[in-house]
Amino acid sequence: MKQLLRAPHHAIRQFASRTLRSVWGHITGAPDFSIIVFQMGKVGSRTVYESLVRTYRKLRQPVDIYHSHILCNFENAEAIIRKERINPGPTLAVINAGRELRREIDSSPTRQWRIITLVRDPIARNVGTFFQVLDEHIPNWQEKYSNGMLHVEEVQQAFLNARSIHSEPVRWFDEQLLPVFGVDVFSEPFPRETGYKIYNANSRMPVLLIRLEDLNRVGALALQEFLGLKDIELVSTNIGEEKEYAELYRLFKQNPLPKDYINEMYSSRCAQTFYTPADIAGFTLKWSGPKGGHAASDTEHPPVIVYQMGKVGSKTIEHSLRYYYQSRGMDVEVYHAHFLNYLDEMEQNGRKNKISRQGLQHIHEMMALKKKIDSDPNRKWRLISLVRDPVARNIASFFQALSVNQFIPDWKERYQKGDLKVEELLEKFLSLGDDYHNYPATWFDSQLKPVFGIDVFETPFPHQTGYKIYPATGNSRLLVMRAEDLSRCASQAMFEYLGLENFTLLNSNTSDEKDYVDVYNEFKKLPLPLEYVNKIYGTKYAQHFYSAAELDAFRRKWAKEDLQIETP
Repeated sequence: MKQLLRAPHHAIRQFASRTLRSVWGHITGAPDFSIIVFQMGKVGSRTVYESLVRTYRKLRQPVDIYHSHILCNFENAEAIIRKERINPGPTLAVINAGRELRREIDSSPTRQWRIITLVRDPIARNVGTFFQVLDEHIPNWQEKYSNGMLHVEEVQQAFLNARSIHSEPVRWFDEQLLPVFGVDVFSEPFPRETGYKIYNANSRMPVLLIRLEDLNRVGALALQEFLGLKDIELVSTNIGEEKEYAELYRLFKQNPLPKDYINEMYSSRCAQTFYTPADIAGFTLKWSGPKGGHAASDTEHPPVIVYQMGKVGSKTIEHSLRYYYQSRGMDVEVYHAHFLNYLDEMEQNGRKNKISRQGLQHIHEMMALKKKIDSDPNRKWRLISLVRDPVARNIASFFQALSVNQFIPDWKERYQKGDLKVEELLEKFLSLGDDYHNYPATWFDSQLKPVFGIDVFETPFPHQTGYKIYPATGNSRLLVMRAEDLSRCASQAMFEYLGLENFTLLNSNTSDEKDYVDVYNEFKKLPLPLEYVNKIYGTKYAQHFYSAAELDAFRRKWAKEDLQIETP
């Protein structure tokens, strides 16, 4: 068996892994590449590494899998560690392990590699790293803490003094990933909604980057796409709450951190690149204290699925819920889905029609969520759905698809050159057919009712209230809100439905922030055919969720005529 270099067993520290391992099998068909799980410390890499080891071992495929935090700038790292830490020995050992792996990389210039890296809320990462190496900063901390001679305030000061830990999220990608593998993760936007990105700047060494916060949601899908693995199961390991410092770790996290430190971390390029303003606001509240939240159980706060057709304001609800729970330290699962029925057919059609990678990923996420729902029939779910003026929704959906080069692939270049008129866009929009334009009218019957057994059309909808809570069917309850009423009714609806006090909306995914905003606004100035408008507003969906007067106003808005329409 080929021997790979191994770091000392105790050396799981800031820069390198506990081991450099090789997994060998007994059958052919293994990938022709080696894998390096390479990232700064305490971002979930051990979970990815161990999951890959177990998967390839189960498949009995011979794959070299390495785990490291440092592959260059060794002398500088050593100097900083020797200067900053009282007991630097364990970390110095793993820096040497990184040296050995770097020599192996450089010795085979044609070898194929797959690099997997992760990123995490920088303060959570820094705190996790500090406690991982606590004995290097405060020797004999366990004895001192047991004897009442070590207080949380002293630990926090030692944490704040550990400057190399705090600077690592800011500099790691530029000082480690870029020099070794030639990938600049800051050179292009990171898809925050997707939660991962594959960088192919170096074809011999492509890089997969995953946000730790999204690992459970998209990790298996990302690894399947990147490595061709199927049925990989992520196994959580190396968790702070399971360590010998768990009690002190918990007390530390209950103490607010200095405002200047929080601002420094979340104004960094790393934080701004990988996290939305809503994410950062939630992190800021989490570390600012005082802590009034708690880990929520399914009994107190069942998981929530924001479940609806696209382009009705669901991202605003999802982000607002996540922000609410995170800012109060409540660990509540929040999912976001557009469909949970006919998934196999959707995947087949998607592959046949060569839809985007992101589109297929979304279908796979829905498959995983549906599997989770079906696996525990007794689990309670709280569903939140939204409705919107169907013409406005159809137009918004059209432009969302246009932005990812559906319908008219070269629309942006043509529009910028003046070769694409909005009249052509209108013609394309109207030509899409009944399946497209009737989607709002069929969504509840095709996607909600078959999956959860709730018929929203069975009882009247209160137009003046703007929302309705439907009684439980099985283990699921449903809240439906109208997008037009969100700003005035969301707070009250969320209090009645989920018991959330002082719930506020964080707007996101608005068309005014998109690259198509100019042509979108120009399009909306065009009158739509009255025949089309009347057809859409004559559906069961439109008649159920909107009053006759509201539908009349919608007609006037889109047909751009002073219509004389009799209302029942």
